[in-house]
Amino acid sequence: MNTISPKCSCSFYDINSKERAIYDVQTMLSAISRYDSSVPLIVPDGIYSAETANAVRQFCITRGLEVRDTVDNTVFYAIAGEYRAILNNHSGNPIRVDVFPEVLKKGTLQMGDAQTDITIIQSMFADMADICEEYSAVEINGVYDEKTENALSRVRAVYKVGSEELIDIETWNAVAREYNDRKLRIIE
Repeated sequence: MNTISPKCSCSFYDINSKERAIYDVQTMLSAISRYDSSVPLIVPDGIYSAETANAVRQFCITRGLEVRDTVDNTVFYAIAGEYRAILNNHSGNPIRVDVFPEVLKKGTLQMGDAQTDITIIQSMFADMADICEEYSAVEINGVYDEKTENALSRVRAVYKVGSEELIDIETWNAVAREYNDRKLRIIE
C-alpha cells in the first residue's frame, strides 16, 4: 500500500518530493476544513505531524472511508476530488492564497531582515489588532523591527515556541494558527 507518512513512500511523488506531497495534502485538507468544520484546520508545512494525521483521520471518518492516519491512493483521490469540487465552486468568488516562506524551510528570519514574508506577518498582526484587544497595531513596513518582535513575543508565550528575535517554522505556524483562529471566531 502506498501512503504518505513519515515512514512510507507515495506513488504520486518520488522519494525526493515527499515533503511536497505532504504539503499538497495539507493544503487540500486546509481548504476542505474551511467548508467542513469536522475536518480540523491545519497549517500546511510539509511535515506529517499529529495534527495532519488527525485531519486525515477525521476526513476518513466523515466520508465513510476506512479510518487511517496515513494517505493511500483511496484517501488521496477522495481528498483531491473534494478539493477540486471546492475550487470549481469558487467561480466568481476569491480563491484563498496559501503563503509559506520558502526561507523558513532552510533557516530563519532575524531582527532587521526586510522581506515580503515579514510584510505578511505584519499584515496578520494588523488584522488581529483590528479584532482583538490583545494585539496592538504593527506598522506594515516589511522590516522585522521591535514592534513586530513585541507582537511575536505574545504568540511565542501562548504557544511556547521559538526564540526571541527569530522567526522559525514553529513561530510562523503559531502566528498562522493564532490568525486563523481569530478570523474564524469572527465568522462564527
